[in-house]
Amino acid sequence: MVGMIGLPKIVRSPKGIEVDLSGRYTARIDTNNISPGEGGFHIHVYKGEIEVAKLNGRGGYIVRHRGRILQKPSQLPKRIRRNLNKLVRHIQKNI
Repeated sequence: MVGMIGLPKIVRSPKGIEVDLSGRYTARIDTNNISPGEGGFHIHVYKGEIEVAKLNGRGGYIVRHRGRILQKPSQLPKRIRRNLNKLVRHIQKNI
């Protein structure tokens, strides 16, 4: 199936876990030093080398990170949103 992502076997790592969301988009799962109030993890979304979005484990998103204004998840392509939703559910089950 086109656009399907490979879910990582582990979701915790001090250095983060890289996930390919599609050919141009990648994500990094951060679980190090994340408060329980944020769901225990963050997902940084990159298009190439540029961070375009950041989500927390509670389903929220971060508007600004490292001086940049980031996109809302609803502004990302539909295939990427669908893959992010699968990734969030997978992390929530396995964290």
